[in-house]
Amino acid sequence: TGFGSDVRDSVVSLVKGGVITGSNLGATGTDWPGAEATANYGGVANLWGTTWTPAEVNAANFGVVLSVTSTNNRTASVDYIQVTVTYSLPATTTTVTSSLNPSNSGDSVTFTATVTSGTPGTITGTVTFLDNGIAMGPGVALSGGTAQITTSTLTGGPHNITAVYSGDTNYSGSTSAVIVQ
Repeated sequence: TGFGSDVRDSVVSLVKGGVITGSNLGATGTDWPGAEATANYGGVANLWGTTWTPAEVNAANFGVVLSVTSTNNRTASVDYIQVTVTYSLPATTTTVTSSLNPSNSGDSVTFTATVTSGTPGTITGTVTFLDNGIAMGPGVALSGGTAQITTSTLTGGPHNITAVYSGDTNYSGSTSAVIVQ
């Protein structure tokens, strides 16, 4: 931004759904510098006085508005405006259960992973089942929040069975383990 000792922000706000929304973060009491400079507004945890969904941020009618004032009719110029959005996927919890515990060598055992979240929505993606850190096969697609794998290849002794949910575009990944004797 630049030039003018009597040019000030009037409005620096975000646009949601085509409407100026939330807080005005403009520095209304501070003159712009007399030479080119960069101005930053908001920050990583600043929601600009409203709530956001991924769909609202990705919509064609999302944007930013800048309005300035000048007491001496100076011309203000802006080379570009950049909006950076920081977003964390909602957390998930994965639980894994065994259909048979303890098991004998060669028994058919089904492992079920259930993936849940406190955030509503359909959880998709895959779960990889590991036996003592080694994949028991390719990832298994979730169906209704669960994934299952059945095996009869377990040998005697303890097995640390881990279910690893990889996450999807709307939810973060999570892991759970169960010991089978």
